[in-house]
Amino acid sequence: MKKDSQKFSSDSLYLQKLEFQPDLKKTWLNFFVANIRVVFLFIILVSFWGVYSFFNLPRESNPEVKIPIAVITVSYMGVSPADMEELVTKKIETNISGVSGINQISSNSSNSFSAVTVEFAADQDIEDSIRKLRDKLSDIRADIPEDVNDPQIAEI
Repeated sequence: MKKDSQKFSSDSLYLQKLEFQPDLKKTWLNFFVANIRVVFLFIILVSFWGVYSFFNLPRESNPEVKIPIAVITVSYMGVSPADMEELVTKKIETNISGVSGINQISSNSSNSFSAVTVEFAADQDIEDSIRKLRDKLSDIRADIPEDVNDPQIAEI
């Protein structure tokens, strides 16, 4: 008996013990295993449908892309970056933070110049959002020094 078990590998012994289970024939997966031609036909149909759809998609060489970003620039001649941040940049950021639909506000202050970048949510109307920014900036004029040039808003 020892000789017989040495002739067969463990895999072949396992395969000899396997039994067919009729319940497995009733599964939905068995349909695809038994009908391989249907599977190949389905794959071919999906492939042709994909190629057809690819060639019928509308394409533009220069599509119009709206990026919901605005930049507020302010200049104040002869002021250091630290003073520019304290006198102008922080007041602008505080004032516009109440505008709805803003995702992120970032700023950069340098000699005599401040730039505040406002990123809006993608679902916001950019024209409406910039109009709201302009309304807020008209209120800030009393909070900043008189020598500061009027804030300019540029849409990207």
